[in-house]
Amino acid sequence: MKVRVDVVDMLRAGHTQAHIMRTLGVRYATVKTARDYLGMPDPGAGARPPQDPAAAFAARTEPVDGGHMRWTGSRATGGGTVMGLNGQYISGARVGFTLHHGRDPIGRVTAGCDYPGCVAPAHLTDQVMRQRRRAAKAAQRPARPPSDPEAAFWAQAKAVDGGHVEWTGRQDRGGMPILRVSGVRRSAHRVAFVLRYGRDPIGNVLPGCDHRGCVAPAHVEDRPMREQLRKQVAALLGGLS
Repeated sequence: MKVRVDVVDMLRAGHTQAHIMRTLGVRYATVKTARDYLGMPDPGAGARPPQDPAAAFAARTEPVDGGHMRWTGSRATGGGTVMGLNGQYISGARVGFTLHHGRDPIGRVTAGCDYPGCVAPAHLTDQVMRQRRRAAKAAQRPARPPSDPEAAFWAQAKAVDGGHVEWTGRQDRGGMPILRVSGVRRSAHRVAFVLRYGRDPIGNVLPGCDHRGCVAPAHVEDRPMREQLRKQVAALLGGLS
């Protein structure tokens, strides 16, 4: 009888006789012929030596570019990797995870890279690892400004010489300082005005000092204040003429 190459390959990969017959749709005699060709004893002749997980995993995977690895073995109904190992069926991804990390995975095992279905042991992650990564990313995100307007303002303002205050937060396209308080975008100058005078400003709020971009509450002015200042200056100049 002719020796089938696919049966030989599955025997070398450590698949059971029943699995080979079921997968390839072959008879016992076909498997026995391939077993005799390889010099492998009949499984009923004695206890089968335990399979090496690393060798069994390697026989069902194929490396691809970028350090990724593709699964070439059997798959479960839902598409997950599955392999026979020492008399039981187990997830191939879980075997790969254990080989690399030296411990059993907790929860679902998925690839942490961008290659679909990658089973490279170094790329596999379990639930614990994914939770740690999410926590690390959250810790790196900049803290949200406080919801209290005054606290939000001073969290993004920096006092400098001369009583001036520079804005360290966001700016609009025109370079004007802005901040968000409880999800509402507001002008930092207008917030500074309210903090100083306790009322909403009228018209544009601008710094009345000579420091560009200053947001010091004591230095900002609204339109009525600027008009009043102009009148005072005009009256003073008129009195001197």
